[in-house]
Amino acid sequence: MVLYGFQIVFAFFSYFAHNTAEGSCCNAPTSVVRLHKLMEVFIFTLATITCITGLSERILRDDGSVDWSCEKIYKNCLGIVILVTALVLILFITFSKS
Repeated sequence: MVLYGFQIVFAFFSYFAHNTAEGSCCNAPTSVVRLHKLMEVFIFTLATITCITGLSERILRDDGSVDWSCEKIYKNCLGIVILVTALVLILFITFSKS
């Protein structure tokens, strides 16, 4: 779980750091800034999907049914909801401005 958290935090902060620094600190062409933004969105998306997959594997059994006996099922489900919400918001913010 800690590994998933570090991965999301790293992807989240690298996304915002690149998006704010690229546009304000350098005289790069707009196409380069867009390319960096899309690369960071791609990295953030992959990190989020990896975390969602890992949390889903904790909940689901091998046959695809839900393991309700898992003691942390509600935390895992809440984590999935939060990650999906973050992913949708980041994608919406990114593509609504461009």
